[in-house]
Amino acid sequence: MVFRVVYGFGYFIFGAVVLGVIARRWPQMGAPLWRPLMLASTAGLALLQVWLVHVSRAVPLSLDTWMAALLGIAIAAIAPRLFPSAWVRYWLAMERSTRGK
Repeated sequence: MVFRVVYGFGYFIFGAVVLGVIARRWPQMGAPLWRPLMLASTAGLALLQVWLVHVSRAVPLSLDTWMAALLGIAIAAIAPRLFPSAWVRYWLAMERSTRGK
């Protein structure tokens, strides 16, 4: 149980970093496209990681571990709505995206 919580938190941090990278790399796309792109890419990487552990260690495929990762990733996608707007603007480089227009 504790492992899955830590695993989910790790993927929350990973998802937050990926969301920031996507927002800074493609500011013209906007938030409605940043989140799905982050969700799809990090969920795919989480599934790849779970599958590689399955193959390399010859253990049963742990879908509950992947679901813990998905929960962390989903919380990272929702997080910009929960944090103060000044933090979110800095995190997602929103000043840069509005200046570029």
